[in-house]
Parts: sequence; C-alpha cells; structure tokens
Amino acid sequence: MKTILLKSINDKLKKFPDNLIEEVENYIDFLEYKHLQVSSEIPQWHKDEVLKRIAINEKPLDAFEMIDNLDDIVKECRKSKAKIAKNYNVD
Repeated sequence: MKTILLKSINDKLKKFPDNLIEEVENYIDFLEYKHLQVSSEIPQWHKDEVLKRIAINEKPLDAFEMIDNLDDIVKECRKSKAKIAKNYNVD
C-alpha cells in the first residue's frame, strides 16, 4: 500500500510546476519538524519528578561527588575481596 501511495504522490508531483514543488518540499519539512516536536515532548513522569524535587528543596546531587563516592566504594569492595581471598586462600 505504501509503495502504491508513494508512486501516486510522485506521479502527481511530476505534473507540478517548479514553484509548487518548492512549496511541497517546505510543507514536508514542516511536517518533519512538527513530528519531531511532538515526539520530543517531555514525558509527564519527568515533569512530575522535577516538581517533586523542587517541592522537597534538597541540594542537588553533585556528579563529581557521586563519582568520588563510587570510587571509594569500589576501593572498599576490592579490599574486602582481598581479605576474603586471603582468609580462604583463594586468588
């Protein structure tokens, strides 16, 4: 069906004068833009989460601080793993 429809549109476009072809192309660009706008809307759950965080009024998380904390956790896990391996003579 899509192929037949595209062929029909193409046949019609071939009969148009150049200035109308430009208008059709502009309209297609507009439809693409409009579709992108609709598909890129912020989902409601995300809006709700932002409003919840604003209401709580907590200090935002610092990504660098989170990375530092993660590094500390990884180091502690490695130490624990080494202790367990040492206690059970496992490499």
